[in-house]
Amino acid sequence: MVERINGKTILTTPISAEDLKGIKIGDIVYLNGSMTTCRDVAHRRLVEEGRELPVDVRNNAIFHAGPIIRPLENDKFEMVSVGPTTSMRMEKFEYEFVKETGVRVMVDHAKQVGQPLGVFETFITVSYTHLTLPT
Repeated sequence: MVERINGKTILTTPISAEDLKGIKIGDIVYLNGSMTTCRDVAHRRLVEEGRELPVDVRNNAIFHAGPIIRPLENDKFEMVSVGPTTSMRMEKFEYEFVKETGVRVMVDHAKQVGQPLGVFETFITVSYTHLTLPT
């Protein structure tokens, strides 16, 4: 779902392709709802090894982050801290990753810099957007 209030764009998961229309470079976007952390290993495993993600991220958001977790009882985990990581290592997997998972939003703290044409092609063909945290 998307709301536009007083010049603010507010995305709430789950997110549709239609929700992303009208978002432009430089827009400040607020994100509500659930978000899954996902690093380069998850991208590589899915794309190169065909392994499924342990959670469904279709029409949702992922955060390129390095979480620190503590194991608890009964296969549960506690999130201790989480920090953003750059997306540069994930770039070569993005097109296939987005196409395979149906993820709509990726959040990180640095601009993707490797192959702009590939990233642009991904935006156009699979309807997703990349949000960057300010540095």
